[in-house]
Amino acid sequence: AGDFRVLSRFGDEPAAGDGSEAPDIDARERDGLPLLLDALAKRQPELIEDVATDGRPLLAEALASDVRAFIGIPLLRWGQDFGGLGIEFSEAQRFGPKEVALARGIARQMGVALANARRFGLLQALRGIGLRVGDPLRLAAVTREIAAGAMELLGGNGALLYFRDGDSGEFVAAGGAGPHHSIYDTLGRISPDDEAWGELFEGRTVTVRDLRSHLGADEGPLSAVGTVIPGSESALLGAVVVTFDRVISLGPDESQALSVMVAQSASAVANAQRYERQRRVARSLQAGLLSTDIPSSDTYE
Repeated sequence: AGDFRVLSRFGDEPAAGDGSEAPDIDARERDGLPLLLDALAKRQPELIEDVATDGRPLLAEALASDVRAFIGIPLLRWGQDFGGLGIEFSEAQRFGPKEVALARGIARQMGVALANARRFGLLQALRGIGLRVGDPLRLAAVTREIAAGAMELLGGNGALLYFRDGDSGEFVAAGGAGPHHSIYDTLGRISPDDEAWGELFEGRTVTVRDLRSHLGADEGPLSAVGTVIPGSESALLGAVVVTFDRVISLGPDESQALSVMVAQSASAVANAQRYERQRRVARSLQAGLLSTDIPSSDTYE
């Protein structure tokens, strides 16, 4: 959504004697952030030797907070913005070709490290989801686990799982997870005629960036991502919709992880449906056997 939060800070005074760490600070309130955003916009490191002589209006607040020099390093990988690294100096600095090359090298290495860390996190999440939905559970339990897994994988705050209605062709919600799965009331059915979700019925992932406007709601999640669960012979078995309290934009790693997850989900749903069918047959046979009347006889008990 264009918002950044400071995750780590160095050089601050420690908290007053209790040994606790200072809380996270909203990066939008930091004086140095406009400098970092400028580097992110240019997609290359920004080195400012002296804030006082640079002359740009955005440096006034930095100068007022005793920032005299600044290095902003955008953290990018394959065109995706991960965030940025801002280094503030209390004295003016001299930045030559060596510092410029070093900043660019740091940007590349940190971009690779962050991309690998994110990919590793996604793989770990996928493994956990696979373990949870891999057992032959009841269909209702599998539905909840798939919805919860999709929410966890993408960092959402709610998720709904849908199955395809063979008569109407609509996606009908069968279960959900998270506090915002309460949108079941307004998003319980998704129609092929719904312009916002139309591509979902063509087998493509859909992002709805203004979900409130689409639902005509003043509150609730801001955006949503929907993807299909493939069935047999190119049919669509169902869909998963994950909601967010922020405007979401999927990167290539998240999109690939989501594809793997729905493939796992298709297998889990098929196994659960098979289990349910076998269970119904077994209960029917058992009921038939138990209800059989045995004729009485003096020759046996």
